[in-house]
Amino acid sequence: MPHTRHRTWIEIQKKIAGFHHPLMQGEMDADWAPNADVIEHAGGLVVRLELAGVDPGSVQLTATAGALVVHGQRKNPDAAGVSPEYRFRQMEIEYGPFERVLPLPFPVDQQKARARMVQGLLEIELPRGRGESNPKKVIKLKW
Repeated sequence: MPHTRHRTWIEIQKKIAGFHHPLMQGEMDADWAPNADVIEHAGGLVVRLELAGVDPGSVQLTATAGALVVHGQRKNPDAAGVSPEYRFRQMEIEYGPFERVLPLPFPVDQQKARARMVQGLLEIELPRGRGESNPKKVIKLKW
């Protein structure tokens, strides 16, 4: 049941962002969505997402004319080789595929966009653009 709520939330995010592009439809079977902050300033946006324990190589960023999509996967370090006596007493950290769709209030300059991982936070800098963004542009993480 919890996974259904996450998928519903992701679909709501996509609708708010105005996604109808086939690139984004059904692209990710997300189990969870990371928390995010979006800060607007004169030069553009800074987006921060909580991604502690996520391999940066699993993260993909896509900026379209209307939204930023962040998806990837956090692997459970205890998923393999667990003995029968091994039991979780508490489990709050979400694992598996994730996706977060964040509406963009204005076009961004995808060529100058940068991302970096700092102490478990993914920080994405999106400078303001002058025209329309390329709906298929994939932003590579810059380390």
